Amino acid sequence: MNDKERNQKAIESYIEGMKAVEEEKKADHMHRELNRLIDLGYDEPNGVFLIAAERIRQRIDEHYSDAHDDEHGNYEMVRAACCYAEVGNGGPYSHPNSQEPPDDWPWEDAYWKPSADPVHNLTKAGALIAAEIDRLLRMRMDIYT
Repeated sequence: MNDKERNQKAIESYIEGMKAVEEEKKADHMHRELNRLIDLGYDEPNGVFLIAAERIRQRIDEHYSDAHDDEHGNYEMVRAACCYAEVGNGGPYSHPNSQEPPDDWPWEDAYWKPSADPVHNLTKAGALIAAEIDRLLRMRMDIYT
């Protein structure tokens, strides 16, 4: 199976999971965006694709909805992203066996789940930044409506 077939299979798997998501409209939009990435030539794993896939995983597997993300209005998602980015770039928290989160970690220790793979940690960081951007955009829309 080549990379494009693997990516298509992953998307099909996400589609199945998205059917169960409470916010079906949001899931359909995310699916269209992933397909658009493939249409634009992102048919091999790359940063944009990995971050989008992780963001979808957070919504489906972790059930992190817009309402859930909106509860984190004190930039907790940005701080969490910075912690994962530190792990991902070989920063002071780069030891993968360390189960203690950094001092800046905004949530309970149980939510700190670093990987030994720096790409995976940076992917989590990117998805958390995307979630924060979405939250800020929703806030902006609320101001104008």
